[in-house]
Amino acid sequence: MPDVVLATANKSAYNSAIVNPCFLNTAEFKTMPEIPPRNNIFFPLTIVAGTLFAITILAVTMATLSDPRAPVAKFLNDYAGILIGVEVGAILTLGFLAMTVDRLRTLRENRLTITNPPEAETSTKGPES
Repeated sequence: MPDVVLATANKSAYNSAIVNPCFLNTAEFKTMPEIPPRNNIFFPLTIVAGTLFAITILAVTMATLSDPRAPVAKFLNDYAGILIGVEVGAILTLGFLAMTVDRLRTLRENRLTITNPPEAETSTKGPES
């Protein structure tokens, strides 16, 4: 019987730690911005370029299995290497542009936060036990 009491006591302590974790200090969390940030156009463009790349790879694979006299098969036999190279270049370029724009926006937001700090919230409450 003592095992049951111990198990229920541990379970309630476990559940209270999940509901109210003591290691989280809510003052350290940023609040949501009032105006949502602008979207970075390069991330969706990278997804589109990656999708085109996947479609091209599948088309090249199907062209090798199809009739070599078909117009699509002839086109892909002649230009598949150039097409795949251009698509890989587009994916890399758009990916790096997306990451660069995202990083520059983050640095600008951090610089604005440092130069214009929000008013500090004063709390008279101590840590909760």
